[in-house]
Amino acid sequence: IAEAKQKAREVILEAKDEAYKIKKTAEEEIRQARKDFLALESRLQQKEEALDKKLSAVESREGTLINRQTELDGK
Repeated sequence: IAEAKQKAREVILEAKDEAYKIKKTAEEEIRQARKDFLALESRLQQKEEALDKKLSAVESREGTLINRQTELDGK
């Protein structure tokens, strides 16, 4: 009986150890996924800002061209 109880304790201890390892691995994977997500989010934001600047430049140039066309049409 004592041997069976000892074996049961060992099995329970091994199971707890395995559960702890699985939990730590999952936490690390989640941490890495979150880090990757934040990096992608930052990259996307930078691209959006670059596109906004390009759009502003195109709109400004378009406005300039429209003004020139209006001046030419008026002459």
